[in-house]
Amino acid sequence: MSTADAILAVHVGDAYIRAAYLDHVNQPTSVEDAGEFQKYATPSLVTLDPGGALLGYPALMAAQHAMPHPLVWRYSRSDLCQGGVMQRDVDGRGLTAAAFTALAVRRMVRESTAWTASKPHIVLAVPDVLTPLARLNLATMVGDAAELPVALVGEAQALATGLQLAPSERPTVVLSFDDDALQLRLVRPSATGVEVLATQTHAAQGMQSLRAAWFSRWNADAMKLLAGVTAFDSAYSPEFEKIWQDIWQCLDGDPRFKAAMPSWTVVRHSTVAPLVFSRAAAEAELSVFAAGAVAGVDALLAAAACPASRLAGLILIAPKGLGRILAPQLASKLGVANERVRCETNSIYAEGAARGYARAPQPGYTALAQAPSNLGALGVAKDDTGLTFKQLIAAATPLPATASFSIMANRDQQRRLVIKLASQTAGGQAELQHQAEFGPLQGQGMLKVKVNVHWTADGRLSVTALDGESELSLPSLQAHAMAATGPLLGVADILRWD
Repeated sequence: MSTADAILAVHVGDAYIRAAYLDHVNQPTSVEDAGEFQKYATPSLVTLDPGGALLGYPALMAAQHAMPHPLVWRYSRSDLCQGGVMQRDVDGRGLTAAAFTALAVRRMVRESTAWTASKPHIVLAVPDVLTPLARLNLATMVGDAAELPVALVGEAQALATGLQLAPSERPTVVLSFDDDALQLRLVRPSATGVEVLATQTHAAQGMQSLRAAWFSRWNADAMKLLAGVTAFDSAYSPEFEKIWQDIWQCLDGDPRFKAAMPSWTVVRHSTVAPLVFSRAAAEAELSVFAAGAVAGVDALLAAAACPASRLAGLILIAPKGLGRILAPQLASKLGVANERVRCETNSIYAEGAARGYARAPQPGYTALAQAPSNLGALGVAKDDTGLTFKQLIAAATPLPATASFSIMANRDQQRRLVIKLASQTAGGQAELQHQAEFGPLQGQGMLKVKVNVHWTADGRLSVTALDGESELSLPSLQAHAMAATGPLLGVADILRWD
């Protein structure tokens, strides 16, 4: 790729979207919310109302102040890995983590005109546990929404590239305080790559755990003042999110200035309650929280039979305030010199993804060579007791593949034609996958309709319907990917918001 090309790398986490761009100066630069550039982080948050969708900090403000309150849609890393539906919008469409990522990337590409003259290449840092099919589906959906090709890179690879470790015979401990867990890695860099010697995951040490602890205690304190009253509905309520951001904006600042922590107020049952959390109290809490990470490193080194004296160094990936507090504790506990403890922010994943793509552009996913399952149409059984599955494309059929079938529609009883496609598991169970609706049907009586189904190597399903009398295509009213619980929000819905 040309050195003049820009790259937008995005790492979507449970708490925040973190992004970096790389251009001809060859230096990845972290970017945040273009609408509120003074804010240090962009929440992984969308608000939906009849007017459309807001992303990031504007969404947080709308969720906190708009009346009536809009629907709040928060990204979930676990739902991206499991493919679940987080919630549904007012029209009943399932909101998925993949759709959230597609919306976020589309908006960030549009905002990228603030720093680049042309649309950037897009690369996503994604969880390594994503299956090949999940990677393909994510790349397809995000690419369709952004109207640009998309590449994927696993988080471990993005991290290794971002750290740019010099080859060494001695291992290094990397502590990454992710949203959902503390990830510990014992690695040894070489000229050919980074070898991972041992890993451990500690869910109790993730940033969400710290949020949950503060949320629970502050709610308990509020109930002591006002019986039966809670300060916040959840640890992800807009009010709590705003306070959480204010705390870290204070702690992440230059420690030499000792910026004072702001105070807040909440109104509950006509009572105005002040909230105070001093800087000293916050730093003391983080010291206790960090002690668990020190114990985790001890356990990692013991399991790998690696004494601390053999370490080349320690790398902390965490908010600046947490890294500043934890670094001296780790150095003292493990007997490592302070200059061998390096601190990085969580944007290192996006920065590494940008660097890696600039060096060797790779898609990071593979197209489908064969159909992963049987695909068929669902229809009502003749005795009206259930649904029947009519196979159209067999599993292992080379893709792309096309199949056709005919149905009879009674125009005296229906003006719309609904086609439901399902995949069939090895056990014979049919799982709804795609639904297309056509109409209005013109005329009276029975109408023969020819339905064509096309399955491409990038996983897309498309359906067309031909009027048997005129041989013209029936107008498509809507098409949705489907889950067992109903329709899913698609790219067409995202494009309508913009």
